[in-house]
Amino acid sequence: MVVAMIFATIAAVGIGSYLRLVAAEMRFANAQFYSNASLNLAEAGVEEALYAINRKAWSDEDWGPGPRLIDREKRFENIDLGAGATGEFIVRVLNFSGSNPMVIAEGRVFSSGRTVSKQIETALQKRTPFANGITSRNGIFLRGNRVFIASYLSSDPLGVLRDNGSIASVQVVDEAVDIGNAEIRGWVATGGGNPVWRNNATVGSFETPDGVVDEDRISKDFTSSFPDVEVPDPELIPLTYLGQNEIGDPLVPQYWTADSVHLSGNESEAQLRIRGHVTMIVENDFTMGGNGRVVIEEGASLTLYVGGDLNITGNGIANHPGTPRNLQIYGFGDGINNWSLGGTADLFAAVYAPNANVDIRGTSEFRGAVVGNQVMLNGDTYFLYDEDLTDLFTEERFAMASWRELYGSDRHSL
Repeated sequence: MVVAMIFATIAAVGIGSYLRLVAAEMRFANAQFYSNASLNLAEAGVEEALYAINRKAWSDEDWGPGPRLIDREKRFENIDLGAGATGEFIVRVLNFSGSNPMVIAEGRVFSSGRTVSKQIETALQKRTPFANGITSRNGIFLRGNRVFIASYLSSDPLGVLRDNGSIASVQVVDEAVDIGNAEIRGWVATGGGNPVWRNNATVGSFETPDGVVDEDRISKDFTSSFPDVEVPDPELIPLTYLGQNEIGDPLVPQYWTADSVHLSGNESEAQLRIRGHVTMIVENDFTMGGNGRVVIEEGASLTLYVGGDLNITGNGIANHPGTPRNLQIYGFGDGINNWSLGGTADLFAAVYAPNANVDIRGTSEFRGAVVGNQVMLNGDTYFLYDEDLTDLFTEERFAMASWRELYGSDRHSL
């Protein structure tokens, strides 16, 4: 009898301990579930804000005024989360009609008299295709023996190198981004596929040792839109390019059109000098070779629209004083074209050609940004992404520029 009582007591203690352990695990699981749910609700608030701001649907979506006239606020309550729990989110858009609005969203979960909340802050900016150094629809291939990619600000007189030299492709298949042996001081992003690299590739900050790929700087959730290029319609009748060696006026912006442009032959025939701010629309191909050379004088700029193939070889394009926004090249039309960017001169440019396969070769230094269908770097290329290009060719739609969770005194009163 005594032995049976001892065993019964031990069993009771064991079962009680097990039940307490199970109860503790259930409480922990519930707390984790409610914490995740509150964060999901906060993210839903950000999505509501993006929908409203991009469609200007404030009145249709029951948004009310915030604490200031330049703010908007919305609350969504009584969300059934099951198991007796309910949730809500509150979202406030600061400076909703400005160029850089901010979203504050808080998700709350109520259960058994307890409240779990998460709050996030999201900065928005107008969407731009030049948010990365290289962006592609269908792959990026770094084929040179040693490709170096980093970033800088062309507005910085010191030209300090930065580690935001990002490359990104929306492709979801593996190996659509081939880093090769490149040294990338920045990030690598894909739409879902796994990038590949060789043993001595580098991805990371300037503190990351050579030959090390920091996988925290590789993401596989990249998305991007590729808006069509709209060729500008000048108010005045444009001028016609017929092989002149010099175009533009330092005092008056000019529009020029051409069926095609071919710069080759002897040096006097093959040179095109840009004076003033020139927009040139080339319906078909733009090619350079041999002694071909374009010179953008200091204080001038060239915005070039090309509807066919682009081939920059020969003596290349000299962009003085070397600011990428002074040479903007856009590809228009639906066909897949072939663009080759090279020449003996360093190339400083912003290139947007979402339907072109862009091959950068023979250029020892490229500064600016490139958007293409496929982008390939050949040779030992020094590629610097100009972060000052993010205000070029922007859409009216906004996207997230930064995201962070708020804690303690950083939290807003909603």
